[in-house]
Order: sequence, then C-alpha cells, then structure tokens
Amino acid sequence: MRGFNNQPDFVYCARIAIMKTVRNIAYILILLSLAVAPHVLALEDSASVPQSSGITENLGAQVDLTLALTDQDGTTKPLGKYLENGRPTIIVPVYFRCPRLCNFTLNGLTDLINQLQALELGRDYNILAVSINPEETADLATAKAENYYKTLKHPENGPRGWRFLTASQDVIKKLTGTLGFGFTPDGTEFAHAAGFMILSPFGKIMRYFYGVLYEPEQVRIALIDASEGRIGTTIDKIFLFCFRYDHTQGKYTFAAWTLMRVVSIAVVLLLFSFLIYLRRKEKSREICNG
Repeated sequence: MRGFNNQPDFVYCARIAIMKTVRNIAYILILLSLAVAPHVLALEDSASVPQSSGITENLGAQVDLTLALTDQDGTTKPLGKYLENGRPTIIVPVYFRCPRLCNFTLNGLTDLINQLQALELGRDYNILAVSINPEETADLATAKAENYYKTLKHPENGPRGWRFLTASQDVIKKLTGTLGFGFTPDGTEFAHAAGFMILSPFGKIMRYFYGVLYEPEQVRIALIDASEGRIGTTIDKIFLFCFRYDHTQGKYTFAAWTLMRVVSIAVVLLLFSFLIYLRRKEKSREICNG
C-alpha cells in the first residue's frame, strides 16, 4: 500500500511518528520555559541589601520633600524645591567643619564631577551637600561652596547645580533617618561613614555609593537610571536593559537573568511557530488522504 505522496506505508508512518515525537518534545520545552520564568523573576527581585558602617540602605524610600533646608545664600525652602527641576540628585551628608573624612568625601565628589562623561552638573543632575551639624550656618556653607566651585573643571556649573545646605536638628534627624545615614557626636566632631545617595527627581532613594573614591561610569549609569528616562542616550537605555544594579556588589552588573528571560520568550515563540507548522502539515495530509 501507498501512503501520502505515493510513499510506502512504513515510511509514511515513520514520518508521522517522528513529527508527533517532535511535537511532544516542543510541548515539554514550552512547559519547562514557563515553569522556569517565575523563578528567574524571583531571583532578580532578591531583597538582599548589604550594610556598611554607619549606613543602612533604604532603597526605594521616599524622602520628605517638605523638610526645610537653608542654602549657602541664606534662603530657606522645602527640600522638594531643590528637586523640582526634574533632574536626579546626589545627596551627600557631611559637615563643613569636618577636619578629615568629609573633606575627602567632597574631594572625591569633585573628582567625580570632573570625570563624568556626557553628563553636566546643573544640566543633567544636581548635588546637595547637607550638613549634619545643626550649629553650622549659611556663612560657613558659602565659604565651603566657593572653595569647591573653584576646583571644578567648569566652575560656572557649581552655583546652578551644587548647593551646600544647613538645617535644624529635627530636620537633620528626619532626613538622615530616611537616608539611613548614621552618625554620633564625638566631642566637637561627629563619627560617621563616607558616601552619598542618588535620589530620583521625585525624591525616591535609588542608589548608594560608599567611600571617598567613586567609579565615574557606575555613577553615570546610576544617574541615568534614577532619571527615569530624562537623561542619557538610546545606547545608555539599551545598556540599562542588559545590566542591573547588584545590591551585593553595590554596582551595575550584567543581567544574565534578563538575557535568559529574553531567550526563553524567543524559544517559546519559536516552538509555538513550529507547532503551528506541524499542525498545518498534518491537516494537509489528512485532506490529501481524503
């Protein structure tokens, strides 16, 4: 006897058996892909958050935008007013009479500003240096500001992008509490850690950076990420899709799970297309066989 397309029965049956086996394997692969996807998502959303001396990360926390802070010009206004230009903001808790660590932190920040590629202070991002000492005044903040503006590659960007702020003890306590920045009085000084936080344009804590030396590329990516699409190039946005912030390392790393999700979706679509193709082939054979 002859089967489809004038083929011997055993050849026709063998081809049908092979196609059914391939179809079953495809079904299994689809089920496995769908089963793996939730676990991939769960691993990516891990809530593991590192702790550093004096700083507790509160990623995602919203700072109180009504807190009153006074800038170096002596103007007091709510924190939200310093953020209303729609830029991401670096906020660095220091105190202006600090003889050691704060100066190292601000020096490192100055080096960072001068090394950031494509992003301009006062145009793409802001910086707020907030004193943790309630006894410090706007006059002291002015002296500190003028000293650091002179060290910038583009000093004219300092006044429009980098503000030096003072506040009352109550405001300092509330702000540093939200930021997770711990400090304790130590005679006439304060014991504290070094680092800064990046806020979104709406005051949400997005990233933490520690120490007194900062990687310009990591900070640039974090600012673009925190801007929620307001700054950065198309290439930067593609980069952020392929990389994610790793809380355990405190930097952006290749997002293997993101790639795995994309590949899983592509495999599922490919398998569905193949199944549709097989189904149509079977129907065409049934029609031809009458």
